[in-house]
Amino acid sequence: MPAFTWIVCRNSVDITCRTAITLSRLVSYAGSAVVMSIEHSRISNFSDSHLLYGILPCCLWSIVMAVQLVRTGSRVNIHIRQVDINKFLRFDLFMLLLSAVADLVAVTYLGEYVGFPVDDLHAYLHRINGCMYLGLTNIPWIGQRYRYSEDKHTILVSRVLCLMIWFGGVGFGIYKQLVPLDISTYFFMGQMFLMFFPALIAIIICQNGPFTAAFWSSQRKAVSINQQGQNQRRA
Repeated sequence: MPAFTWIVCRNSVDITCRTAITLSRLVSYAGSAVVMSIEHSRISNFSDSHLLYGILPCCLWSIVMAVQLVRTGSRVNIHIRQVDINKFLRFDLFMLLLSAVADLVAVTYLGEYVGFPVDDLHAYLHRINGCMYLGLTNIPWIGQRYRYSEDKHTILVSRVLCLMIWFGGVGFGIYKQLVPLDISTYFFMGQMFLMFFPALIAIIICQNGPFTAAFWSSQRKAVSINQQGQNQRRA
């Protein structure tokens, strides 16, 4: 998801936008490295390949992101512009934080509560996913301080695009019977639904949303052309 945000935000001139993406990736990679290290020592099924291709790359990426923050600076705008989209960003922050806590802490207890215990491998995958959500919370949190509304819109647009790909992948896996319909799948799908529809609604109905902004921009352009035509006829 940070990759989608970077793709649509890469031309932004606001340094706060780049700081949010870098910090998000730093938290995600560092948290994943910690979780992988703990699970590697706890679960005996992991081989040295998990250490080489899992823990080591996350540690290296964490170092790279930390160096990037130090070199470019972690400047963040102090002023928060009170616009409608900030309400959806706060809700998005709440949902991401709730999902992170659920994946990191509560997934094992939740599975036992509903009668579908989660094994060690699925609990490990949930905790890695929780680290990703924890890193993503930095984007809507800092995103409220973006200078331009267009950069704020990209957070929700990237969220919808990424979740649509996830929906397609999981749906295809269920259709081909590659993904089992167990507690982990239901839990994952529920998280996606709770994050997908608020972002989609925000994009459509937000006063300063991209579709609304594009509509009013076309209307203003049409009015400006008509006024120019009238002024030419009067002249």
